Amino acid sequence: MLGWLPEAIADGEAWLTPNPDFETFEAIVGSMPEVIDVPSAAMTHLTAPVFGVAGSEDPERATIERLAGLVPEFSFEILPETDHPGSSEHPNLPRLIDDFLANVETRSSFTSPES
Repeated sequence: MLGWLPEAIADGEAWLTPNPDFETFEAIVGSMPEVIDVPSAAMTHLTAPVFGVAGSEDPERATIERLAGLVPEFSFEILPETDHPGSSEHPNLPRLIDDFLANVETRSSFTSPES
């Protein structure tokens, strides 16, 4: 298993929010095992390009970095001086996503049914 649940949460550290609601978090994670408990072997068979991004100060960074060794078409960017909550608001994020999608479009060879 990929082991999605970060040690920070398992240890009860409030890295994501000052007053974490662990009961709700557990319920959310428990309600989607097909997303959370993806076997590592399954990750190696993904054929779609995957983009990962994490802040340099994000406790989840190591978990995301592990995907680089599993997912064949994995691209990863580190947002400097950024923690987990700040990643979604980082000023470089929209450009990084646009660059990733443009690269995917360039590498993809779509042919129409008529050709």
